[in-house]
Amino acid sequence: MDKLPQECREHIASFLGKEALNNLVLVSKNYAVHFTGSNLRRIRFQGSVVPISHKLKSFLAAKSNRKHQVIRKVSIVLDSERSHSGSSRNVPLSDATAYYELVPLLVNTLSRMTGLRGLSLAAKRLSDEKAHEFSVLLAPTQKWDKVKSLKISGPTDVVCAVLDHCDAKALETVHLCKRTDSPEYSALKSMYPTYSLQYSLKELCLWYQPPPSY
Repeated sequence: MDKLPQECREHIASFLGKEALNNLVLVSKNYAVHFTGSNLRRIRFQGSVVPISHKLKSFLAAKSNRKHQVIRKVSIVLDSERSHSGSSRNVPLSDATAYYELVPLLVNTLSRMTGLRGLSLAAKRLSDEKAHEFSVLLAPTQKWDKVKSLKISGPTDVVCAVLDHCDAKALETVHLCKRTDSPEYSALKSMYPTYSLQYSLKELCLWYQPPPSY
């Protein structure tokens, strides 16, 4: 509240009595205290490079490791950058710092959530270079040995790194936005060398692959 521009604060105050305004100031200063483990079971991050980087940074700064560990489901969606005309565009030079920090922030966030049961990650917009960086940074972190549900889409390095970080015995549901002839699907199959995927997983969703036409 104190960080808001004076004009904005006065506008908010015009809708509140003095006591209500004082309460709002107190809550805004201590908001982290009001987020208990019980309401941090599920969390979602979505946005293009700059907004999602800011969200991840704020999340890491505001929450203790103990509260990170009680999160059971996380969804992270990296949107494409759009211009006003709706066409894709490159990340502006002024946003280079956010783009540079994105992958370390992403890995740091995921690695803190050691109690995950469900993970959904859509990172199709990552470049090959950033995807490789993701795989390198994720490798030495603690594996997700409790993840039961996985939904993943993105470059090959990202998908394979995430699969390698999961425990095949714990996985029950996998949504993989790849075809059966992809290296990502091969990586998934390699997790089950003894049993067929159809007997190991309760649910497996892949891209539909129509039969060849003659």
